[in-house]
Amino acid sequence: MLLLNSIDMNDVNSMDQVIIRKLTEIIHANLDDENFGVRELALASGMSRSKVHRKLKSTLKKSVSQFIREVRLQKAMEMLQQNVATVSEISYKVGFNSPAYFNSCFHHYFGYPPGEVKKRSFLNNEESNDKKLLENQPKSFGINPIRRVNYSRRPILIVSLVFLVLFALTYFLYSLSVGEPNPVNTLRLNKHEKSIAVLPFKNLSGNPENQYFADGIMEDILNNLCHIKKLRVISRASVEEFRDSTINAHEIAKKLHVRYILEGSIQRQGDKAKVVIQLIDAKHDKHIWAEKFEKEMIDNFVIQSSIAKKVASELQAVISPKETERIEKTSTHNPEAYDRYLMGRFFWSKRTKESLKKSIAYFEEAIALDPDYAIAYAGLADAYFIQTWWRWMDRDEGFALAKKFVLQALAIDQNLCEAHATLGGLLCYDEWEWKKARKELLIAIELNPNYATAHQYYSELLDILGQTEEALEEINTTLALEPYSKLMIGLKSLYLYNQGKLKESLSACISVDEIDSTYTSNYWRRFYIYFQQGEDLKAVETFRKILMMDPMTASLAGSVNEIYNKSKINGILKWGIDLELKKKSPSNARLAKWNILLGKKEESLKWLEKALEIRVPDIPRIYTDPDYKILHNEPRFKKMIKQMGLSAYPLKSSAKNN
Repeated sequence: MLLLNSIDMNDVNSMDQVIIRKLTEIIHANLDDENFGVRELALASGMSRSKVHRKLKSTLKKSVSQFIREVRLQKAMEMLQQNVATVSEISYKVGFNSPAYFNSCFHHYFGYPPGEVKKRSFLNNEESNDKKLLENQPKSFGINPIRRVNYSRRPILIVSLVFLVLFALTYFLYSLSVGEPNPVNTLRLNKHEKSIAVLPFKNLSGNPENQYFADGIMEDILNNLCHIKKLRVISRASVEEFRDSTINAHEIAKKLHVRYILEGSIQRQGDKAKVVIQLIDAKHDKHIWAEKFEKEMIDNFVIQSSIAKKVASELQAVISPKETERIEKTSTHNPEAYDRYLMGRFFWSKRTKESLKKSIAYFEEAIALDPDYAIAYAGLADAYFIQTWWRWMDRDEGFALAKKFVLQALAIDQNLCEAHATLGGLLCYDEWEWKKARKELLIAIELNPNYATAHQYYSELLDILGQTEEALEEINTTLALEPYSKLMIGLKSLYLYNQGKLKESLSACISVDEIDSTYTSNYWRRFYIYFQQGEDLKAVETFRKILMMDPMTASLAGSVNEIYNKSKINGILKWGIDLELKKKSPSNARLAKWNILLGKKEESLKWLEKALEIRVPDIPRIYTDPDYKILHNEPRFKKMIKQMGLSAYPLKSSAKNN
């Protein structure tokens, strides 16, 4: 067996070999069961979990979960070499509930994606191929963290170069025909879709300080392409992961589920800059267009060469006049204001308490430099909205400031999609004006179909109103734009939980773990899933990890097992309530949740009413939360639902827990 052959058999005695072979056979017998894990393997083998763990550690130097995963991957390789099914089908056959996650694990383990197996098998005989697989086995799994980008002052040159590149790029992109999508793609891709990722541009100036210039060109091209409705453009956050990647464009496109990749390089010397652009058909791994642009620094935002005008005229047949107008529109003629705005957005995207404060400062600087800079006002509104959502500032003050600045943005530019999206979010979570919120969010999506935040907010609105299938469809659209966003995958997990699809919800949680294993919200959802599944030990272990993540509660983690052994899972819930009540500002929503899990209706209603009184932003979500289903006929609960204006939206029957 491959797994046994991957270690020195002289170091493993015959009895250990028998045990490993037995464990491997058990996994093979349960190969298509995605929930077959450490506990199930221990039960099937007749050994304790600790014994299985010690045995694998001492012989293979692997954890139990790693052993299970590698057996699955080895079997997948065997099936791929035999060409028994497509990559997507094989991923399910070997127990991966997501082809995208299977792709990631396979690539990390063998050193190349599953789609290359057939080609490699053709070029190499089986013996040499097996050797290469063993030599390329990595020691760890995981996704590289997104690298932070430093922005500096941006020269006036940027926008004129962007127009040159954008028009030329779009002309060539739309003149191409699009073939069949990759079979492993589980996103909303079809044979007529045009999709592209703009990778971070390389700075070839010999001066690292000029990286801001390369980032600026890249950012503007991406943002302008986003306005084209018939083009799916991957977000900046997702392409950042590949800033220093050594994998080729073909593999990057597979990971991001796109057909085309745009690469670029910048070389700046004195008052001149040279930009080289390459458009790649990643499916066939070939360059289809390349062009060089050279401009002087004295150029301003609106200058375009005769070439750009000619290409733009050719695009009229493909891009609507409104889209062309948005692409050509200049938000500000002040390059310093533009620079401050980009810095603000950079820090806003991190969504931490400190980064949001920094973003506000940069947006304010941008407005001071250009008082008519509409998108900078929208940025301010976004920052105050997110700060208030996470309770990092007073609710009334924060939402009022957000509303003030978003209306100022729309007074200057009524076609600003970012402002319409933020206004939709405010109408949803602050004012509970559901119809108005829907209207604003749909306007935002119409103005910029590639603005992931608009799709995100709209999916949240749909979920609140009980339109669960539509919410899932919308969050999948968002994930097509931001495939590596832990926030978006987390929302998908929430919507699945609300539908009672616990297995699928847990699978999404696992995907979040692959991106960020410290994301606390993800662990809370896992806790609730395990509780509802009756997996008390897993719930307890998850709760212990949550305590460990917070320096204020880390010292209490050691008491978890003792409390569970004494009072079981209900004892953990009661202890959690006691801990929450000792906080300076306890969470009314969490207290309501934990009491309802204990079956304490009156206590839960009391805390829900308190949350409603202070208008906790996410209080409307109780309407579709299945944990509160037992309260739906309670007069006090009905009163709260009516007060939020949700009575007009009857709920569909939810899926059964699985």
